[in-house]
Amino acid sequence: MANWCSNYVSIHGDNDKIKEVIDEIKRLKIKSEETNRGVTAINENDEYTYMFDIYIIDDSSFECESKWAPSINSLRYFATKYGVTIHNRYHEPGMLIYGEWECDGDGNESDIWLDDEEYEMVEYNDETELYSYNGRESDCDVEFLEEILNNKINGSN
Repeated sequence: MANWCSNYVSIHGDNDKIKEVIDEIKRLKIKSEETNRGVTAINENDEYTYMFDIYIIDDSSFECESKWAPSINSLRYFATKYGVTIHNRYHEPGMLIYGEWECDGDGNESDIWLDDEEYEMVEYNDETELYSYNGRESDCDVEFLEEILNNKINGSN
């Protein structure tokens, strides 16, 4: 069984092009709900392009699940087909994956993720059932991982 990777996707650029991408995502969401299966806009033989449990957040962003890793191939397809920038913050806790990927309409990409040492800066306490980082505690590790990743992106880690 696959580990699930959560993808938080936002689209930037021309409003008409963003609408076209979201419309295509909406069509894929309907197809997924009708078939109760993952969907892809491209190569159906590439399991890393499939998106599951698509949730439209607003006119320029959505969430979805993917198997093992982010659905970068599908997102790259949308960015280059519609000439928009796609930004994806992804998290797969089973494999200690947390990162941020971006692709512009020309296919230029960046992908920054936490290495194992950075990911493990957030500690879990079995007794309190809380995560801790820098002297703070929370019942969720995501806010801490996001802080560490943002520090890495901004060069202050």
